[in-house]
Amino acid sequence: MKVVMVCRGYHPARGGIERHVQDLSGFLSRYMDVRVLTVSTRGKTDVRPVDGIEVTRAGRLFGMGSVSIAPSVGRYLKEFDADIYHFHFPFPWAELSWLLTSLPKRLIVTYHHDVDLPSFRAAVYRYQTMKFLSRADRILVSSPHLMRSSPILERLQDLCSVVPFGVDVKKYELTEEVARQARDFRLRMNSSRIVLFVGPLLAYKGLKNLIRAMIDVQAALVIVGKGKMEEELKELARDIGLASRTHFMGEVSEEEKIVLLYASDVVVLPSTESQESFGLIQLEAMACSRPVISTRLPTGVPFVNLDGVTGLVVEPGSSYPIAGALNRLFRDRSLARRMGEAGQKRVIEHFNLQQMGQKVFRIYQEVLARSESAIIEDGEEFAKIGVSKGQNSEIESVGKKK
Repeated sequence: MKVVMVCRGYHPARGGIERHVQDLSGFLSRYMDVRVLTVSTRGKTDVRPVDGIEVTRAGRLFGMGSVSIAPSVGRYLKEFDADIYHFHFPFPWAELSWLLTSLPKRLIVTYHHDVDLPSFRAAVYRYQTMKFLSRADRILVSSPHLMRSSPILERLQDLCSVVPFGVDVKKYELTEEVARQARDFRLRMNSSRIVLFVGPLLAYKGLKNLIRAMIDVQAALVIVGKGKMEEELKELARDIGLASRTHFMGEVSEEEKIVLLYASDVVVLPSTESQESFGLIQLEAMACSRPVISTRLPTGVPFVNLDGVTGLVVEPGSSYPIAGALNRLFRDRSLARRMGEAGQKRVIEHFNLQQMGQKVFRIYQEVLARSESAIIEDGEEFAKIGVSKGQNSEIESVGKKK
């Protein structure tokens, strides 16, 4: 089976979508021919393997806002001649290229989040989006919450299947070296309490609310990531007298991130807009047995972090609920510990990489089985990855195409 992952960015680019595509591609590449098609940050096309997977970065002609214009994407879609093209929405130029090429191939789309654009551009892109998604054989959605709340997906329910994102739990196991580095980091912070944020420094992440919340919380705040708001956020920390205990780390490696997760007491995802559709960092925090504070968005964020079980879910848009939740966890260390342990158990049981990969694999098979040109030997392929058809039946049954 030949599969092409089509996405707007790929490792070493940072972000939740990029991480998801990298993890899923790595898992599936054990059992099929997986390639990745994305866009280069430069004008020249670059083709080279990344962790054994061939990645084609189509040359970028220019950009319009956050949209990269890369004319060669359509040509590569044709040349790959794959059995399945797995798009990761949103990726406007690639979606338009697919519509223009009209390839008679199977199309799978992972719908990551809604797109917020100015009114005129939103109308144009919404029309393109509906045309593109209506041609999909299956639309994968990370949570039933997103499937119900999205104004786009509400018209495409019959095409949707819920496939929660997952992480490689083994990657987050606590080793002696990680524990040593985490202790050293806490000593450098000179604080008995550490609050951690990981993600791009953009408006929808709600970081201003988190920084203001720290006025009423006696702890150090560690911010990992880069973005357009970095200088503005640093200025805010200075203006309210928190510069000495607000630490901007920039981008860090995956290994360093795991150390910071174990060095922290709690991880906060203070997002304010539905662009935050899942929050992969929540799974990473939970895998490291850290409680999570997140916001009650109409997306998959509270689907991952169960309020009162794996962490606390607060109303978005204000610093006061965040401060209250942080102080509650700092006052009751046993509660924080129980929530961390419950989170780790939840990731292992419901959000691990193998379960996610198996579900996607089965959907590929179901889609190809409907094609007259593809014959799949069901039992042999399932045996390769030890798929249990009854596994996670409750989650799989939500939104499954009839």
